[in-house]
Amino acid sequence: MISQFVFLSGLLILLIYVFRFRSLLTDRIIYLSILLVGIIAVIYPELTTAIAKKLEIGRGADLIFYSFIIFSLFQMFNQASHYKKMEAQITSLIRNQAISNPMEGISDKITAQVLMEDGEFKDSDSSEH
Repeated sequence: MISQFVFLSGLLILLIYVFRFRSLLTDRIIYLSILLVGIIAVIYPELTTAIAKKLEIGRGADLIFYSFIIFSLFQMFNQASHYKKMEAQITSLIRNQAISNPMEGISDKITAQVLMEDGEFKDSDSSEH
């Protein structure tokens, strides 16, 4: 029962963090904290079992697995955020490039096509046989 409360609280905190308080600094602090906890868990594996028993989980491996799920969700949100930023940057770059370097002659060709469709102009490249 305690473990369910702790991990559901962790998921709720994760969601609040991702949608309200997220910053590069706090992301790095979280990654560093996870790294340190992982190092401690490797050096002192009995500590994960003791914490798991206090949370009424049973085994330290289960505690690590549940924690991994929360970390994976954090990482998934982080990757999605980076992807959206990169997509916006690429769109902006392409838009600026298209505005500053329009294709030469493209407007003339479009105008010629429109006029040809209206029957007002015949392109010199097209010939009737």
